Amino acid sequence: MAELADAQDSGSCVRKDVRVQVPPRPPQGSYQTPDRSLPNRFVTEKVFFPCVDESGSGVPTETIGRLRIRSRSLPRGYAYLSVPDDSFQDGWFYSGDLAAQRVDGSVSLHGRSNEVINFNGVKINPEYLDGMLLSVPGVHDLAVFSVEGEVGEINAVVGIVVGDDFDLPTLQAEFSKFAQGLSIAGIFRVTEIPRSPMGKPLRKALAEQYRSAE
Repeated sequence: MAELADAQDSGSCVRKDVRVQVPPRPPQGSYQTPDRSLPNRFVTEKVFFPCVDESGSGVPTETIGRLRIRSRSLPRGYAYLSVPDDSFQDGWFYSGDLAAQRVDGSVSLHGRSNEVINFNGVKINPEYLDGMLLSVPGVHDLAVFSVEGEVGEINAVVGIVVGDDFDLPTLQAEFSKFAQGLSIAGIFRVTEIPRSPMGKPLRKALAEQYRSAE
């Protein structure tokens, strides 16, 4: 259990004092189930939450980057993995989240890094776009996905469920606003957005439907 206390802004790095509940340590070299009847110890340590780009350099405030975490109690890796894991690098834990540091020092999450789509050099998190575009009038549901063009370019298409009051120019303007100036290459109107049991849009399935309908 952790309680976040005072947050301090250190450039592109958020530092928080975290009060961590530490169960009693078993004897060295042994493993045992913690005895819940024994009192817990509490320690206060610094936990760093910087947002960095793909090269590991810090990104400016309000800029989306990869979230990584470091503290004294951070483990060195996962036990019993049969394959190398790049979540732990140089004393940092890369959570796989995209995040941005706000001006007040807090951190906002913007989806997962493995969901990012590279539109010919413009990297966009489709989950973030979905959330922004759902506020467009007449949009009941949508999901942004990618399709390959005739010469190998990667185009952005919006699978969408709309009502009678749907306004396409507004959607196009909002898309460009939140997608770093990128334009929509296609609108794919459907009756339902295919989703996983967890509610995640099935973007590959949408892309296959789109190609079949062309």
